[in-house]
Amino acid sequence: MDSSDLAAIPTEANHLETPAAQESDDEEFQECIEVEQVLQQEPRAGVVAQDDLPERSQLPYLKGQNKVKVSLWSVLKDSVGKDIWKITVPVVFNEPLGILQKAAGVTEYIDILDQAIAEPDEMRRFALATLHFMTQYQNIERGGLAKPFNPLLGETFEYCVPGRFLFLAEQVSHHPPVSAFYIQGYSGYLKQSTFHTKTSFGMGSINFTNIFNEYLDLLPYRETFEWFPPSLGLHGLMMGRPYIDVDGSGWLRDQAKPMEKYAHVRYHSRGWTQGTYFKVEAEVYQGKEIVYKLEGKWSESITLKDMRGNDESPPEVVWRKRPYPENWQHQYGMTHHNIQLNYLPKFLAPFLPPTDTRFRPDQRALENGDFALATKEKARLEEKQRATRKQKEKDGIKHVPKYFVESVFQSCDPNFKDNGIPQYRYNREYFEKDRVTCDWSRLEDIFAETPKEEEKEVKQ
Repeated sequence: MDSSDLAAIPTEANHLETPAAQESDDEEFQECIEVEQVLQQEPRAGVVAQDDLPERSQLPYLKGQNKVKVSLWSVLKDSVGKDIWKITVPVVFNEPLGILQKAAGVTEYIDILDQAIAEPDEMRRFALATLHFMTQYQNIERGGLAKPFNPLLGETFEYCVPGRFLFLAEQVSHHPPVSAFYIQGYSGYLKQSTFHTKTSFGMGSINFTNIFNEYLDLLPYRETFEWFPPSLGLHGLMMGRPYIDVDGSGWLRDQAKPMEKYAHVRYHSRGWTQGTYFKVEAEVYQGKEIVYKLEGKWSESITLKDMRGNDESPPEVVWRKRPYPENWQHQYGMTHHNIQLNYLPKFLAPFLPPTDTRFRPDQRALENGDFALATKEKARLEEKQRATRKQKEKDGIKHVPKYFVESVFQSCDPNFKDNGIPQYRYNREYFEKDRVTCDWSRLEDIFAETPKEEEKEVKQ
């Protein structure tokens, strides 16, 4: 790719402040990075880059040949009352993706935000932003039952598509388990969120809700939107076929005028017929008036209808889901996009930090179909993390995230509670500094084998 195709990207907008307190658009765009320095560097000395395909068409191992019959409910019933992060399951119930990577699934249709940036009409732009949040759960349709790997403390994951966006995630806390995410779009949007789940158990079902909201900045318009997410439910655990669904409602509000410009998104629960599956609809409000309607299925397509005036034209199809890859049922139900998330081409490996999820040996072994090695490595990493935590507690060392900092939370809803758990925002230390120099010396090698002498010393 020619370097002229790589534009400078705005790095950060302080979404926790009101728009009146934000810097001017010009000042926001002046703070940028030269992405060609980040994504088109020369390899470090001693590392030979080799040609690889930029994408892969399938996982290296197609599961299903060696089926293991274990009841999922027999495992989960003993975890009632536990946080999802603390639930331990046999590796046969895992998928070869981590939670940080699963979060990057929202970038599959991130081009919707590019369309929003290009849209001059304020309310249609807001409707497109609503569409982005409506579709960000679509990859759970067939791939939601396998459990992603829990991140280790300090684990990171980057996912970059030149000319489109940069994604970064970091596991910032272990007790309680908290992840932080950041997406930076070349067209001028920023998206940030802090992920901490609240788990509730019902009769044969489990519900997961993020206690925090998500924030989207459209820099050219100085607009900040706040997403109040729905919950995800795992149903049919005691009888029938288990499935995962989006439950309840979501709300998107403009932080500058939350009661005048907002959208209400309703996710319909499954009924008795397949026609009710995956249904979603949204109304976009300007004051008390519904100006746009979106409806469809988050597994297939969604239409947009302008309700202003007497427009009799049919609804416009604004989003359509791409086909699943061949043999998707043997690839954990992943979309083509999610198949790429754990792909580690040789040309990329020299530039990633040792904390990147792609280097996890247990997850890599599972992807390759080596269940015995995956189980062994998973146990080793969990034991190593426990031993490291005990040693740090003994030495009075507090973990400090490397790429996110604690941030004061201000919701446009005065009744929204943050439960005293801090949220995090990106500190501009990854893409702008460490990723440019590839100097990862300040990071722990959290996946490496611990030398026997050091291991004994840590356990004492």
